[in-house]
Amino acid sequence: MHRIAVSSRLIAEIAYDPDLKYLDVTFQDGVVRQLADVPTETVSGLLTATSPGNYYMTYIRKVFPRRDGTTVSQNARTA
Repeated sequence: MHRIAVSSRLIAEIAYDPDLKYLDVTFQDGVVRQLADVPTETVSGLLTATSPGNYYMTYIRKVFPRRDGTTVSQNARTA
């Protein structure tokens, strides 16, 4: 996966594997979320959004499963 810096107060960078549909989101605090089943169109939307952080919170965070099998509701963190 190749990393792409993101201009966001929430997100530092992302990495995406289009073959596996894996998206890694690295937050400004260093936390990394590894998500599965993320379509290329969603990643394109994240990269072109006026606010990548808001896009992540609205269209990605609660929609796609984490690669460790947990969901947002199973984890107390907000990102």
